[in-house]
Amino acid sequence: MAHPGAPKVNLGFLTLLFVGGAALLTVSGCATSQQCRENPARISLEKKIFTLEDQIEVQKKKILSLQGELTKRKPDLALEDSMGETLADSSFESMNTYYEAISLRDAGKYDEAVEKLNRFILENPDHVYSDRAQFLILDSHFKNREYGLALVDSFLLENRYSESRKIPEAVHKRALAYLNLGDKEKGAQTLKMLLESFPSSAVIPSAKETLASLQPSETHP
Repeated sequence: MAHPGAPKVNLGFLTLLFVGGAALLTVSGCATSQQCRENPARISLEKKIFTLEDQIEVQKKKILSLQGELTKRKPDLALEDSMGETLADSSFESMNTYYEAISLRDAGKYDEAVEKLNRFILENPDHVYSDRAQFLILDSHFKNREYGLALVDSFLLENRYSESRKIPEAVHKRALAYLNLGDKEKGAQTLKMLLESFPSSAVIPSAKETLASLQPSETHP
């Protein structure tokens, strides 16, 4: 029984409020519980994503490194022209000028070939084929009977590219240039130096033959 004078309470409203509150608490509790269950899984997935992203970055760096190595080594996987001169893979854009010069030289267009080769060296001073381009300039001048220029080219190659495998051939051309200019003494001296400095070079047999032809034959009484 209600106390006299007590305010009237709407039991229906209290019931609704209580039930609604319970429902609200229940929903709130479920949401919190679900979050508690999901958070560790989410954190774990995020860690995996971060780990994979790091691995991708590492792989990208490895790929770039390998591409760099491939760029350095790929010219060695090449063809040879009619003179045995190694040609780099045509996929390297910087080799286009070199290829054009080779074609011009093989066609006997030596002046144009020299122009292309000089441009190649100017644009690619540290290229693996720069010394070969310099030798081809020498060879082009020699074939064009410009022996004075061939001499200059031979010394230029030797000074610029002291480790070049083309030096023995350049020295051989130098000796022949001297001989074609009528300087037998310097020609012979250069051939002797070639024999002493590069005894295993492929040009040695030819150099020996040329040197022997310059020496007077012995006469017997």
